[in-house]
Amino acid sequence: MVKHRPRFYLLTALFLIFSIVGCSGGGGDDDSPPAPDPKTLEVSPTSYDFGIVTFGNLPTPLSVKITNTGTEPINIQNIALSDPANFALDPASCTTASPVLPVGAQCVVEVSFQPTELGVFTADLTISSDSPSSPETRVDLKGTYEAASDLTVSINQVESDGACPAANITAYVSVLDQGGYPVTGLLKNHFSILENGVSRPLPTDPRFAEEVNEPMSVAFALDYSGSITDVPENVNDMQDAVADFIRQLGDDDEAEIIKFDSKFEVVQGFTSDKTLLLNAIYADWDNGRQTTLYDAVSLAAQETAGRSNPRKAVIVVTDGEDKPEGVPVTTLDDVITTANTGGIPVFTIGLGNIQNVVLKQMAADTGGQFYDAPTSDNLGNVYQQLVDLLLEDQYILTYVSGLGIGDSADLKIKVDSPPNSGEAVKRITPCP
Repeated sequence: MVKHRPRFYLLTALFLIFSIVGCSGGGGDDDSPPAPDPKTLEVSPTSYDFGIVTFGNLPTPLSVKITNTGTEPINIQNIALSDPANFALDPASCTTASPVLPVGAQCVVEVSFQPTELGVFTADLTISSDSPSSPETRVDLKGTYEAASDLTVSINQVESDGACPAANITAYVSVLDQGGYPVTGLLKNHFSILENGVSRPLPTDPRFAEEVNEPMSVAFALDYSGSITDVPENVNDMQDAVADFIRQLGDDDEAEIIKFDSKFEVVQGFTSDKTLLLNAIYADWDNGRQTTLYDAVSLAAQETAGRSNPRKAVIVVTDGEDKPEGVPVTTLDDVITTANTGGIPVFTIGLGNIQNVVLKQMAADTGGQFYDAPTSDNLGNVYQQLVDLLLEDQYILTYVSGLGIGDSADLKIKVDSPPNSGEAVKRITPCP
């Protein structure tokens, strides 16, 4: 007897066959994400501008970090520059003689800007690897090479020997070009000194900080607010740059480390012990996202004014925004007054999305200098310029004042080095 399959079961079987074909056959769409590339490279930074470099100067090399962020080793096949005439490459730890980069490992390439003639130059740094998703990764490079033109003169600090009247005045003066590099080689005939418009003779050629070896006290105020720390590279590069400065201090120099965010605190008081200073720089700091900039810089100026070393400075790294919790107590004018009362120049370094007006005024009104670091990668070069200025190339001018007891005057120092010139003014009372 022949048995027939019920119609219900037959339809069900047909439906299942159709479903299987429809889901797995060639005509269906697969919306599942592609498998991640097990070989991935992260390169930082992806672009860099060496800025304006003036004739005779060389900027600090750029460190390019190459990291294996995948799950398999990567072969670094080649690292090359498109313009080897004006940019130089040091493979450092990324040498292709040992091209395998293990999982999680990082190597560093150093790129220098070494132009052979004046002009604007661009180049690509290309890293070739066996990564399927990014076999070539490029870093855009730029640099500008110019003759020195615009001069910025700052009277950083003024000291009187107190032999009144006719006190001997010592003025610590910086002369920078448009790239922020110290201008050296100036003699007494390049300087003019005036008190309320009356010329005062400069009896001898100026001395350099490096020659006289006068010890320095410098306080660092470092911004750890949310707008800075949201980019982890900011913190790492800031700490590395300050550490490099500390390592170049002389045996008799001393430094202090102040950190600030919602709170501000001296994390290491003045000391010549570089180990203590380096430990303080790299110590963790997280006390909120706000910014007590003015409080921190005022504290730094007060602390520095009380030191006995003849040369003094405050260096602050920040985006320039003062945003404390609650109602602000300290103002920008308070910061400037405190610094000027103690005779302390404030050197400001703007990092990230900066408040230019605030930082420029803080520096200019205290005898300091403003530096712009568009990215944290620029901090190394800025700090090296500060090292060159404060530890080596600061001019020291000594003259006899014509002011009597209780007299004040506008001290004007002019620099004339044809075809370039500049001047600065600072209010002084040598015999209060």
